[in-house]
Amino acid sequence: AVATPAAGGSPRSSLGMRSYYDLRARSSLGTFRDLIRRQASADDDGTGDTVSRSYRLPSVLLRMPNTAFGMPMGLAAHAIMWRSLGRADRLDSLGGRDGVLSVGRLCWYSACVTGGTAAALYGYKIVTSFSLVRAEYLNEVRCHFFNAPNLIFIMLLLGVPDDVEVSDGALRALWGCSFCYHVILTSNIYKMWMFSKRRNFTAAKPQFLMSTVGWFLLSNLGQTARLEQTWGIGLPTLCFGAGFVLYFDLVIFIFGKLHENRGMKGSPAMFLLIAPPSVAVVSLDLMDGDDGAFPDSAEMMLGWALVLLVLLIRLGPSIYKTPSVLGEYWAYVFPLAAAATATIRYAGALNSDATVGLAAVVIVLAIAALLIVLFRMALHIYLVFKGDQQWRDPLFKIEMYHC
Repeated sequence: AVATPAAGGSPRSSLGMRSYYDLRARSSLGTFRDLIRRQASADDDGTGDTVSRSYRLPSVLLRMPNTAFGMPMGLAAHAIMWRSLGRADRLDSLGGRDGVLSVGRLCWYSACVTGGTAAALYGYKIVTSFSLVRAEYLNEVRCHFFNAPNLIFIMLLLGVPDDVEVSDGALRALWGCSFCYHVILTSNIYKMWMFSKRRNFTAAKPQFLMSTVGWFLLSNLGQTARLEQTWGIGLPTLCFGAGFVLYFDLVIFIFGKLHENRGMKGSPAMFLLIAPPSVAVVSLDLMDGDDGAFPDSAEMMLGWALVLLVLLIRLGPSIYKTPSVLGEYWAYVFPLAAAATATIRYAGALNSDATVGLAAVVIVLAIAALLIVLFRMALHIYLVFKGDQQWRDPLFKIEMYHC
């Protein structure tokens, strides 16, 4: 119990200012100890699993969440976009093909460097404090970001520069590795969706699409590696079917729950809605197999992606606030680059002024998003080193006791 001043008295007159506040501090310390002890206990996540909360990492790596893979993901998507633009027929008459391919090469190598750095830092986090990683995996939103390293890997294979040679056999072997990773991880996540009170489809959020867009990327890579012709089984088409059904289900529940979570308005995560249909446009075009035509199914999917893009722009992207987690604003970059790649293929097939103008508009949006996010990230890093802001992770509330 903490002694309080006598009625009508003051802390200085009854216990002395120092003694009174020493007792108050000890009581507060006991309260904080009890709180930390309660947080250190296992928390049931509603599925019978428990989340261990023993934190042993340095504070810097506490701010290294799996969302940090958004940066190399966005750069890899831009590598694909610039590579597709560099192969456009109209560049032959306009010139500048070498410059466009050089920009794509820069994005590709930047994605390799940032992706390798993020993987190394996160690998250190796995080795030194696996409980933190387990807590992310058992979180209903953050578990989907464990797909990010595999998505980056697939996009790097799709956007590989012309001066980097990858044989068809190696491409098919790497596709098999990515396919196994995606199937194992997503099957575990889908299992948690089916039997969890927090992770099921009715509680779907845009971040859930991180587990869905991988199916379309696998379809694209499989068709590029000519898997069906070599292995005799239409694995790329099977992957497309899985991704299409899952995306269709998720979009219904995401839109059905937005009125209950108005904080999602203008959120970068909302732009993830654009990524699966944009990648699916390329899948449908590749499955058609006719370079001189654009299938109606791909055109319809592109229309849906463009309607989503207009709607999200009307909602007003929010980039002024301090990012709540590292890599948050990079969710703007990857989907817009994927949409630009889809419009580039559309313009390449129809080769009309209208389609070229549409592709130019979306490309400008994608480039603007990348530059704005880079500037916002640089500003945030400057403020962090200046001491005005911090890199925080809302999943790990224990961090505030280490200030």
